[in-house]
Amino acid sequence: MRKRLEQSLIEKATKDHAFRRQLMENPKTIVEQETGITLPDGLKIRVFEEDANSVYLVLPSIMYSWDENELSEAELQQVSGGNDTECSTWSWVTECNAIQSHNC
Repeated sequence: MRKRLEQSLIEKATKDHAFRRQLMENPKTIVEQETGITLPDGLKIRVFEEDANSVYLVLPSIMYSWDENELSEAELQQVSGGNDTECSTWSWVTECNAIQSHNC
C-alpha cells in the first residue's frame, strides 16, 4: 500500500508542477485528498526534494515490520475478527479493513 501510494504521488508530482508545489507545502492534506482517508492528528508527513547535491535515505521506524507478507498481532486480530470500521496505523497511512472502498 505505502509503496503504491508513494509511487503514485511521485508520478503525479513529476507531471504536475502545481500538484508538486501543493505536496511540498501541505503533504498531509494532499495525502488525505488523494486517498480519501483522514490521517491521525499527530501524524507528520514530510516531503523532501532531492537536488544534484542531495540524496535522502529514509529509515523505517523499528516498531513496524516492513515485510509485506507478515502481519502484526493486531493486524491478525483485525483480519480474524475485527469489524469494518476498526482502523490501525501502518507506517504513515491509516488503513481500515474496509480499504477496498477507498481508491488508493
